[in-house]
Amino acid sequence: LSTASFAAQDAVSGHRIGAGFSTAEIDYVYSGYPNADLGSGLKLEYGYDLNRIFGFNASMDYITDDYSFSSIRYESKVTTIKLDSDIGYTFDLDGFNLKPYGAIGLARIIDKQTISDAQDSYTISRNDTSILMGAGVRAHFDFGLYSDLRFNFMMLDDYDIDQLSITFGYKF
Repeated sequence: LSTASFAAQDAVSGHRIGAGFSTAEIDYVYSGYPNADLGSGLKLEYGYDLNRIFGFNASMDYITDDYSFSSIRYESKVTTIKLDSDIGYTFDLDGFNLKPYGAIGLARIIDKQTISDAQDSYTISRNDTSILMGAGVRAHFDFGLYSDLRFNFMMLDDYDIDQLSITFGYKF
């Protein structure tokens, strides 16, 4: 019995690499400003599943948005670099594994927002480090492909950033 459980454990452990799509929204905590959509963009991810319960992740999101209204132009560029650990249990189902999890880690946020019109331009640039909390579910298929749907929440002094992402990749 112990040999079978070690073999099942090895099937869950391993490296994974993926790419996907991410969206973000900023929530201003203390000001009267409304929440703002920061746009959408690309996500790159590397992860390692230690066992059925613990996994480690390193990822980068590059999110952009721009639009014009009358003579006013809005541009947003947000880069987020994240290191975290996910904690959950991997359920072995017929032909695939499913892992609902919670995540905790650190995020480095590089944010630049520009509002301009014909005469003036106003730019807000921020570089902050935050605690990251998240929740998600990852499906790993027996032939190596995986998919990860995840929500991240990063809390800063005067604003919060919410991110939703979907990643597709391969597990080695």
